[in-house]
Amino acid sequence: MDETLLQVCELTKVYADRRPAGRTTEVRALREVSLAIARGRTLAVIGESGSGKSTLARCIVQLEAPTSGQICFAGTDLTRLDKRRLQPFRTRMQLVLQGSSAAINPGFRGWEVVAEPLRIQKSGSAEEQRSTALQCMQQVGLQADLAERLPHRLSGGQLQRLAIARALVLNPELLVLDEPFTGLDVSIQAQIANLLLALQREGSLTYLLVVHDLMMAGALADEIAVMQDGQIVERGIPAGVLMTPQQEYTRSLVTVARGVASTGASTTGSL
Repeated sequence: MDETLLQVCELTKVYADRRPAGRTTEVRALREVSLAIARGRTLAVIGESGSGKSTLARCIVQLEAPTSGQICFAGTDLTRLDKRRLQPFRTRMQLVLQGSSAAINPGFRGWEVVAEPLRIQKSGSAEEQRSTALQCMQQVGLQADLAERLPHRLSGGQLQRLAIARALVLNPELLVLDEPFTGLDVSIQAQIANLLLALQREGSLTYLLVVHDLMMAGALADEIAVMQDGQIVERGIPAGVLMTPQQEYTRSLVTVARGVASTGASTTGSL
């Protein structure tokens, strides 16, 4: 039986929405979400904007504190750890945000972007950090001459590879990928998808993939979870979700995805 790396149990996130005249209302972004991912596998979380996907991703990597519930990573409940005890787990899981350019220091050269987590963790000498960064850039298919370039001289696909290299530099076990294909044209989306598959095969990485593209989820994931209004309303293997969706909401997503695929805008044919 596959080892469970990440298990989320009844996770709830409530935000306070302060209105004029001093009124405060509650916004439930997550409603008792439960999921599990086996080591070396991929779970894709899909849903429309506002469904809670990104909030879930941020809670899992501890950028947001959940209101209630458990997030167990390798058997440890992260929600019960203070800042000091949580620190070692931060290197074992990394987040790749949508819109990579916004998360990259525009004054850093390519290798410095990748090496930034090593500097923060004070891992190795400056020369060792640079060497490790260059190795990670090579791993994601970035040529050596790009190491000295500033971000504004890189294409969208190159920036996304750079963001993935930065996430890999600490040798994480889990990558949380929040809409990693946003803003990329179809051919570049396919290249990044194939890169993720290759990296997983080589390093037994575990992925939580947050996407709105159901066909992409079907091509990359071992299991799909469908989110609506902060809840998981359906989950299953890709073939089951795509061919025999059980919920009306999922059926609507499948219909839209098939319509997009019929126009030739889907990336899955290139995978």
